[in-house]
Amino acid sequence: MPKISRSTRKIKLKVGLLKQLERDGKTEEHWYDLVLDYLTFWEIKEKLKTEIERNGAMITVHNGKQKFRKKNDAVTELPRIHKRMTEILDVLDIKPIESEEDDDGY
Repeated sequence: MPKISRSTRKIKLKVGLLKQLERDGKTEEHWYDLVLDYLTFWEIKEKLKTEIERNGAMITVHNGKQKFRKKNDAVTELPRIHKRMTEILDVLDIKPIESEEDDDGY
């Protein structure tokens, strides 16, 4: 499967969320604002994942003459962001749509 750019994925996500809201008759501005909040958290989540992939669970910190290893804060922040994203989807009452391309036979 070819890699899709982050911006393309974000646009598809936004369009999909807005279509589901429209389908459910949720066209007021506050619903749109919640989608924008969700997309902001999505962008943060993607950056945290990149940080973890790049630097791992532990990072080296240089503080003056000191050099030490500590946990990567992205590891603890990622689940928090994911939880907030899930809460927004719950408020929006958005459920995953079954599609044929998601069906892997399991």
